[in-house]
Amino acid sequence: MSRAGEVLDNSAMESFFSTLNLEIYARATSRIISSSSLRGKVYILVIMVYKMRTSGRVVWITGLSGAGKSTLAHEVVMRLRLSGGVVLMLDGDELREVFGAVKANAQNHGREGRLALAMQYANLCRVIAAQGFTVVIATISLFREVHAWNRANLPGYFEVYLKVPVEELRRRDPKGIYRRFYAGELTYVAGLDLPVDEPEAADWVVEFVPERPVAHLAEDLLNRLDGRNIA
Repeated sequence: MSRAGEVLDNSAMESFFSTLNLEIYARATSRIISSSSLRGKVYILVIMVYKMRTSGRVVWITGLSGAGKSTLAHEVVMRLRLSGGVVLMLDGDELREVFGAVKANAQNHGREGRLALAMQYANLCRVIAAQGFTVVIATISLFREVHAWNRANLPGYFEVYLKVPVEELRRRDPKGIYRRFYAGELTYVAGLDLPVDEPEAADWVVEFVPERPVAHLAEDLLNRLDGRNIA
């Protein structure tokens, strides 16, 4: 009978990963595999397959514009990757460009348009997480229907709500949204002239604390994920 070293060549491993829909991750780690010892190859193979098949989950970070969603998401993703996690980050602003919904109008930024986009984001998260990836998404998407759908359909779902007072959001205003709204230059702003649904069952509601470092928030979030046994 052939030893493992005689059959676990690169082509065999690539075929195996393809069968498991892990081609992207396998190629990303091809250098490690090709330069490792046989024992290392087997170990890496087992760990990768285990992680990719068991750790699919979605961390949904929500809040109004300027709440710090993307900043927190970037910090969390960096820390997860440093710990060996296979993580993809999605950002609501970038996804708007992907789905061609950037132009400021009622169709794109009214309730129906926002809700339709939010459901597209949620379904994209579901498809990616089903492949075994951890998805961290930063998005407003403050709709009761979306929160309920997410909890019923997204694996390992963990919802984070950054609850920041409007006064603080106006002070930050990184995109000039609040300034333009109060100047009468912009409409359909979530939380102002467009009502939103605050999450009713968020896994973590982050109340605003002045000068709280994002690193502390990220560490707290990861500890909470660990407590859920999904990190």
